[in-house]
Amino acid sequence: MGKPKSYKSTSILGSIYDAVEEYQPEDTSDKVVEKLPCFDVEDLSEQCLKKWSEMNSVLQYDDKEGKNQAADKIIRRYKEILYGCEDFEKSTRPLDEIFNEALAIYRFAYDYAWKVKDVRKCGFAWRVAGSALCKYYKTKHEDRTFEVSFSVLKDIL
Repeated sequence: MGKPKSYKSTSILGSIYDAVEEYQPEDTSDKVVEKLPCFDVEDLSEQCLKKWSEMNSVLQYDDKEGKNQAADKIIRRYKEILYGCEDFEKSTRPLDEIFNEALAIYRFAYDYAWKVKDVRKCGFAWRVAGSALCKYYKTKHEDRTFEVSFSVLKDIL
């Protein structure tokens, strides 16, 4: 019989520790994986699909600790392959090539997420190709946009 924790730290580090201890991850088992119609494109080239089919092996890798350690490295590698550089804004590759490959990544990630019934697997596509997918959506819908920093967006939400 241990003594229950009765001390609550008021320091910043203590507050962070308490928040982490109290965190309960969201149960995603009842979430349904659905592709957004604008990204569910059928006419992707066989070459493009073949290039990104190896991504399935990354999605299936199930070593939690190893996966967390390698995730940033893998995402950086795939961004380098997709954009030809570290991120979309600096890319000199033709937009249609980037869009087709981003859509292939989206397809593989969402198909795998649907297969294993785990909506969290969809996030991989957005971490690798999110900027290209957003630009693709904007160009297809000819919407007006405005730039906002992530920190401002976090404050708003």
